[in-house]
Amino acid sequence: EQRIRLAKRIATVQQQNMSDLDGAIGTYRRILEWTPNDQMALAALDTLLSETEQWHDLLPILDQQAALAESEETLVFGLRKANVYASELSDAASAINVLRELLASDRNETRVHAALEALVRDSGSREDAFSVLDTVLVEREEFERLIVLLDVLVSHREEASGRIEALHRMGSLTEEKLQDASRAFVCFGRALREDPEHVGSMAEVERLAAANGFWEELVTLLGNVSEETANPETQQTLRLRAGEILKDEVEDLDRAIASYCALLEDHGDLPAALEALDELYLRAERWADLQGVLQLQADTAATADERVGLFMRLAENAEHRLNNAEEAVQFYTEVFYVDASNAAVLAQLERLAKNGVQTELVTGLLLPVFSEQESWDKVHDVLELRLGCIDDPVDRGELLRRLGAINLE
Repeated sequence: EQRIRLAKRIATVQQQNMSDLDGAIGTYRRILEWTPNDQMALAALDTLLSETEQWHDLLPILDQQAALAESEETLVFGLRKANVYASELSDAASAINVLRELLASDRNETRVHAALEALVRDSGSREDAFSVLDTVLVEREEFERLIVLLDVLVSHREEASGRIEALHRMGSLTEEKLQDASRAFVCFGRALREDPEHVGSMAEVERLAAANGFWEELVTLLGNVSEETANPETQQTLRLRAGEILKDEVEDLDRAIASYCALLEDHGDLPAALEALDELYLRAERWADLQGVLQLQADTAATADERVGLFMRLAENAEHRLNNAEEAVQFYTEVFYVDASNAAVLAQLERLAKNGVQTELVTGLLLPVFSEQESWDKVHDVLELRLGCIDDPVDRGELLRRLGAINLE
């Protein structure tokens, strides 16, 4: 004991009067060889090793002090050890192991939580630190804090898949635990911006929009994502969906029309956009615009049957809504050239001819067809119509001769 007291006095002189810190450290180590549990020597070494930044040598001293301390002080020494690893030795993995051991003793110790959170925010081992803290925060139902830390991971993960995974979990927690559908929509929207072709992200924003009426927000999101992506096909898909939402959910016909028109300007005559404009112009009763869209659809139709149907609609729209019977004849004529035996177009052409609309042209088309069909009553009617619009005496004579022959038969 006398030797220990003398050694302590020597160490004090070395430290305070001689500024011989290394000498003092050596003296205190010698004291610990004699009496390993001397708390005064341990505390002095703690101070000296910290001052001289001998961090590796400090670690076992902290362990010795923790082993001798009461429970509260044990925690303090453990936290200091974790801090030495993390801050002084840049060894976040070892710091996390220390903190994991501390949590095993008390999972509700908030100072350990704070130390792990600091590692999540600023260390190369943030994923490991988060995995330790994750389950604790779930147990404590600290969901807001968990969401904030997940956002930290998003900002540091290099792979889009990892960021999307974290954002999806943020969205689920926000919706299910915090009952905040609006924030959840933002989280899933961020995930969609990471990968505009991600089916899961799109399904989530669609689901939240349908359940909460977030249609305007979804239109804005799809517009932003389409501007950010370089893939033309993905752009088209997103913009088509935005237009569809404006048309069917928001029911803003003018904005929907503007959306589809802009899409056509940027990407050409997309069939889906033309079909949507077809419907919109019908609903808005914009007949002249409808005529233009029908013409574009007819020009790009894939089959003859599709073209026939569109030309029939063009003719009907021209005559009955635009009051342009002559243009109607032109479209019925287009159908005639595709299918001269089409009964519907023959009937319409005959009706228009009887109404005096381009009678000479129409009867010239109908006469050979009705003659081939041996529809003599119709041939007779067409000849009479044609007679009414022919002035040349020779041509009129020929028509009268044919009329007479038909009457005799």
